[in-house]
Amino acid sequence: MKLARVLPVVDKDIDVVALTPPKSTSLLSTSAQDDKAHELVNCKPLESIEAAVTTEAHENARRTSGRTHEEVQYVRLEQYDYDEVKGIAVIFRNAIVTGAESLVTDCSVVYRPGGGSNFETGAGWNIYRPLTAESPHFNWTSKVDIDRAVLLASFYAHGYFHYIVECLPRVVMVRDFVLRNPDVKIIHYPPVAADLVLLYQLLGIDPARVVEYDTKTLYRANTLIVPTATATFRANTLAVQQTRDLFRDSIPGQLGIPREDPFERARLFLSSSSPGGLIRADRVRIVVHDRGRGKPRSVEQQKELESAILKRFPNAEVTVYNAARANTREMIVMHYRADVVVGPHGAGLSNALFMRRGSSMLEFNIPDRRTDPSIRCHEITATKLGLRYFYESAVGGKHSGVMQINVDDIVAALVPIVDFHENELNSSVHLTK
Repeated sequence: MKLARVLPVVDKDIDVVALTPPKSTSLLSTSAQDDKAHELVNCKPLESIEAAVTTEAHENARRTSGRTHEEVQYVRLEQYDYDEVKGIAVIFRNAIVTGAESLVTDCSVVYRPGGGSNFETGAGWNIYRPLTAESPHFNWTSKVDIDRAVLLASFYAHGYFHYIVECLPRVVMVRDFVLRNPDVKIIHYPPVAADLVLLYQLLGIDPARVVEYDTKTLYRANTLIVPTATATFRANTLAVQQTRDLFRDSIPGQLGIPREDPFERARLFLSSSSPGGLIRADRVRIVVHDRGRGKPRSVEQQKELESAILKRFPNAEVTVYNAARANTREMIVMHYRADVVVGPHGAGLSNALFMRRGSSMLEFNIPDRRTDPSIRCHEITATKLGLRYFYESAVGGKHSGVMQINVDDIVAALVPIVDFHENELNSSVHLTK
């Protein structure tokens, strides 16, 4: 059995995905640093996923390939290209998946989807550790058989940011196919909170179709579809925009809250409690993130910050978000309604995916990490989602420890942000009976 490393690379001349074999046919001696381009091997482009998974197309591919092993096929998804990432969905027959890397093989090639790299290797798309004799990729203790499935599991996808920004939007790339084929399962890492499977429901996908991925289990699928991985810390532009739009379209109906209506929010009505006799129907909504006590990047002056914001913006609706105290529904609703989110660097800022275009985010972090590409992940996500992003430096602390801030500086940075949203509401005010 020949096991080859497969690295998706777009050939400049013929625009197809090249499969790059290793120097050795032995998997355990494969060098992950071998980036030399080789001949195109056993790769067939198709117009749609349906074309790839039909029996007729599969049998035709086998007859024309002249090979004894299963043919690797793919569907090019150019609309999901960004940076160096190429949008593709690779389709395997009789494939197995296992290990922390979600390594895929059909016993003729090994496909390493990439994405979710370890922090030492940088923010890459196809970054992964070298395979060695000590690699734990094939140390499974149980086996699960599935007929057809989409593979979303990737490095670090058990962490909330990697789960909601890097992993979940990949299902949106093939969502139409998934909705048309209710038998197709979704393989993903179990999220940090069990009720986060609600996010699939918001995408119109039954959470019962989800299969939780375990690195010590071998998964065998008759047909396996692998959407292109997300570059670490860099959201797929179109995929996160589509995910946000699907979330915001379904949240009111599924979670039973009023749909956001800017016209209704700016309504004026008569009130005896108002000095001028009129009061606006809604206020600017500020969500302040609290990472708890003693946790990485928790804020030493958290209570002082909350009190200062309440004092400086008495006309605003100020809510504190703490992941340990809020369930998934509360978290979603809080950020769906938010005009402004302010808080330290942390996975909670990934909730930008529930926020409206044009809302604002103010992030602060220890100053010596600002140039680290991993620290810009929330800026990248917020910008791609059309949020107004702002950054302030903390005055001390460690990435893995407690952070110290200048409360006055954070509040001062908030003033023009809140004023912008006040003006946004005031520009639309109208009097109704």
